[in-house]
Amino acid sequence: MVSTADSGAAARDARRMKVFQPATFAGEGPACRMHLLDVSATGALAHSHEPPTRGATLRVECLDVVRTATVKWSEGKRFGLLFDRPLTGAEVERLVAPAPRMAAASPRATVNA
Repeated sequence: MVSTADSGAAARDARRMKVFQPATFAGEGPACRMHLLDVSATGALAHSHEPPTRGATLRVECLDVVRTATVKWSEGKRFGLLFDRPLTGAEVERLVAPAPRMAAASPRATVNA
């Protein structure tokens, strides 16, 4: 049997990758906006102007990735999430991939009157 202390340490040991991805979370109230600041297969560091409380269970959505997560700690506007099940490698890749840039607008010809 693995103790919760051991599983928490294993979650923190998962490889973390810095990101800045807009996301949402919802607990018992309405959905709130947040940004993921780093992500690993087992959890994430997040920031929100309305941070959830420690111990809250949340539905987290970012891009097309959806997970249930528990808030393990909360300090100021930052908080740590532990996913109920690990992200797949493909899901981590989607969250870490740079956001696609919009094509630059083509220069418009100007007509002198």
